[in-house]
Amino acid sequence: MSLRIFFAGVLLFTIPSFVATANTSKKEKNYQVEVAVFEITTDELVGGEQWTATETMAPQPPNAIIPQELPIDSKLQTALLALTKDAHYRILAQKGWIQSAQAIETTIPVRIQSENNDLDGAIEFYLSHYLHLDVNLQFRPSIPNAVPAIYKITESRRIKSQNINYFDNPKFGLLVRVTPIKAAAKSN
Repeated sequence: MSLRIFFAGVLLFTIPSFVATANTSKKEKNYQVEVAVFEITTDELVGGEQWTATETMAPQPPNAIIPQELPIDSKLQTALLALTKDAHYRILAQKGWIQSAQAIETTIPVRIQSENNDLDGAIEFYLSHYLHLDVNLQFRPSIPNAVPAIYKITESRRIKSQNINYFDNPKFGLLVRVTPIKAAAKSN
């Protein structure tokens, strides 16, 4: 009987320390997030579809991080070059940043804006069993003699790392590539 109590006591004290060690040994994984937003400048590509649009832009989260311009060695450079060469598209924003994959409750939104403020919004990158991206972007195209309209991409979806993920609306689109950063690369 006393031997059972002894083993129960040993288990009682070793399991919590083992769990604590397992939790602290888990390191957050960092990712390079690259985003390119572009306007679709012709209705030919969308077959003349008419989409409803709002007239005012919604405010953005005040705690959002402002990312830097996309680096020259971006994984999206080939796609950006193709879009730049095609007259049917206009690049609105190219952004990149490094972020750890956290739970949605702790992730901080990243603000995406164009230089002339016709594009504004936020993206949230988080981990919930799989990688996810919440996109909330608003675009106000400058069309002469037209009623100002705002088009939105509001979507939440699971994404795959090292793939180009595409979000779209008939007026604009978004390319996102998320690449894990290797531990060896971080130490250099």
